[in-house]
Amino acid sequence: MLYQTLVGCWPLTLAPDDEACMHELAERVAQWQLKALREAKLRTSWFAPDEAYENACKDIVAPQRREGFLRELSAFVARLGPLGAINSLQQTLLRLTSPGVPDLYQGTDLWDFSLVDPDNRRPVDYALRRQWLAEIEEKGPLSEQLANWRDGRVKLAIVRRALALRKHCESLFAQGDYLPLQVEGAQAKHVIAYARHAGSAYAITIATRLAAPLLDANGNVPLVDSEKWGDTSIVLPEALHSRALFDWLSPNAPKAEGDRLAVRDALAVMPVALLVEESVPKA
Repeated sequence: MLYQTLVGCWPLTLAPDDEACMHELAERVAQWQLKALREAKLRTSWFAPDEAYENACKDIVAPQRREGFLRELSAFVARLGPLGAINSLQQTLLRLTSPGVPDLYQGTDLWDFSLVDPDNRRPVDYALRRQWLAEIEEKGPLSEQLANWRDGRVKLAIVRRALALRKHCESLFAQGDYLPLQVEGAQAKHVIAYARHAGSAYAITIATRLAAPLLDANGNVPLVDSEKWGDTSIVLPEALHSRALFDWLSPNAPKAEGDRLAVRDALAVMPVALLVEESVPKA
């Protein structure tokens, strides 16, 4: 449990030789660990604390261990980082385009490495978010921002764009049907695809899933190389056969070949896509 927590809360840009940030992280983890130990009530508790045991547990995550365990942990997190980013972007788009009310917990519009306690009491940096929202269009399309994925603003941009599409096509997402789309081909199990449908309007969500086997081992960008999708394709509704579609999240405009849309085209520049039938304005 401790190792999983360390991996989960380790910031993407944290280096073991950053003493100030390492001490800050160690203190946060120590507070989380103390609460977890006492509430588990196996060796210590709030009513009968075993301070010697608690201090021994705290020593496990001491920053002084950076030459051994913490360096290995940092390297492990670096390997997992792109996969975690793909999962986060996938989940973000799914919850913003699935039936129901889009759920956004305060502050999680960027990468979030919060521990339940004590981090759940930290204030949200709204000034940073306002600044980045104002700068998003200046940074270019989301696909260009993917190269700097570690700062988290690509996630913020996806939230902004997806919510803008919901506003642009309000009835489609408020009353539209949910239509799961069949995925076929060698890598079909690595794709999620569905449409929202109302009248003649469609919005298609496509997302990468279980990306580890497809991502380059030494890759540092959360994107599967187009060629690895092979013959994988999405079977489209009849109304969209042979249509050109436009990605609300990027300049990408994949065209269906008959009733099939090739995943290598749909996910050529981003690990997720939100396709509509018309070229839509920036919003």
